[in-house]
Amino acid sequence: MNKIKLIILNIIFILFLNFYFYCYNNNINVFLYFDNNYNFRHQGNKGSKVIQPVLGRVGPTGGNITVSNLNSFNIPELSINFQSLQYRKHTFQCFDQIQLTNTSIECSIPKGFGTYIVIVKDDKIKSDPFFWSYKLGQISKKNLYYKNHQN
Repeated sequence: MNKIKLIILNIIFILFLNFYFYCYNNNINVFLYFDNNYNFRHQGNKGSKVIQPVLGRVGPTGGNITVSNLNSFNIPELSINFQSLQYRKHTFQCFDQIQLTNTSIECSIPKGFGTYIVIVKDDKIKSDPFFWSYKLGQISKKNLYYKNHQN
């Protein structure tokens, strides 16, 4: 019975995250909406405004993403840190950064899955933490059929 409760809780949690990121990615304002365009911070002078960066997404196989809205950051000193929500010790950084414009870069993300807390920082400024997740992978119908009819 405890296993069933745990499975149900996991399914509810996954559904909640999918709903949240659907709303987040489609700019639907819900109870946990985080505005990635303009968040006010109290860094240095009171009321100074740091524009929150916007990160693209990538599938579970990893790849390149574009990071934009870097107006407030010194791009050569930029560091983008990811920390897993599920496994707190799992962290990584965006690597192989290539500057595209004065306010955007492209960088590589390793393969993985799940939801992460992201902090973008340079030598003087640090963004507010925000959520990022890998795109969900595709499940093959053939694999589902094989698993269901294996018994």
